[in-house]
Amino acid sequence: KPSDSDGRKPRSKRSKGEAPGVNNMSQVKRLEQELDAMETLLEGLRSDTHEIAVQREMLSKLTDGLASWQPEIPKLQKKAEEPDPDKRTLGPKASANVLALCARFLALSESTAALAQQLSPEFERLEKERQLVEEQRRLELMAQEAEAQRQRKREEEAMALRAAAEAEELARIAAEAEEKRRKLDEWRRQKQKNGPTAQLGSEDAEEEPVSRWQAEPVSAGEELSIELALKLAEESDLRRKEISDSLDSLKQESASEFRSVCQTLLVLVRNVQKEPLGRPCRTINCSNELFHRDVGQYPAAVAVLKTIGFEEEVHEGKPMLVLNRLVLDDLSLARSVIESKH
Repeated sequence: KPSDSDGRKPRSKRSKGEAPGVNNMSQVKRLEQELDAMETLLEGLRSDTHEIAVQREMLSKLTDGLASWQPEIPKLQKKAEEPDPDKRTLGPKASANVLALCARFLALSESTAALAQQLSPEFERLEKERQLVEEQRRLELMAQEAEAQRQRKREEEAMALRAAAEAEELARIAAEAEEKRRKLDEWRRQKQKNGPTAQLGSEDAEEEPVSRWQAEPVSAGEELSIELALKLAEESDLRRKEISDSLDSLKQESASEFRSVCQTLLVLVRNVQKEPLGRPCRTINCSNELFHRDVGQYPAAVAVLKTIGFEEEVHEGKPMLVLNRLVLDDLSLARSVIESKH
């Protein structure tokens, strides 16, 4: 082979695929820096001043660092121990440094493995605790979900009971209305048959509705005709539906406040029932902040009050709701519907 002017054989050129870090020593320097960092990490682990969870993270970082260099160490060692002068890429001093780094790497790997074995029982205990916490959390979530399902079932059952009760009430009202129509038809037939002086039979008289209490009571002897009784029953059905529809609208309008608004409506109705002649109970100041907050700001709630007889008036420049004509049947009806929805 041709020689240089100083008589030494020229070194073979580095192949294209050979790592350039060996020649410029960047790989060796990086290994030395990372070994310093990993040895410092190992000393920290040995000091036993960290919590077991932190130690596990430190050990994981250390083993990951060693694993990243594991494939490169044999290659560096082989280059440092290359016997053929023509194939050497490292000088004697650099070779000795690389071999020393490889020895440090091997010692660090053995120390890390020994420490990992020493800490393994603690890591296992920590892992069992973590699994236990996760299992407890899973059981808690399952219990919460089961309770939520039971609550949904209770609500569905309550809704079904309310629906059944409403259906039963509607059926009762319909049956009463039908009975009243039947008696009215019978009375009309008797009237046509016997002439205008025909009177209701004793059975019909017992079934004839009594007068409803008003702000100005009717005389003791005054009675409602069967036609008026039928009309009042139909009006009562209509008001029941209006109140029910208004409450349904209220629930859609403000579901979160529905129960609270219903409770306030019940208080207003009960107050009038307790003192039907008391004017304060039958007069509501719409500009009152508490009333506006609890009822007045909800149009559907105000509609319920209007259905049972409250009327809009202005007193001394203030908007008011006043119950001028009081019908106790309407109050009882409203109370019944609100309680069933509430």
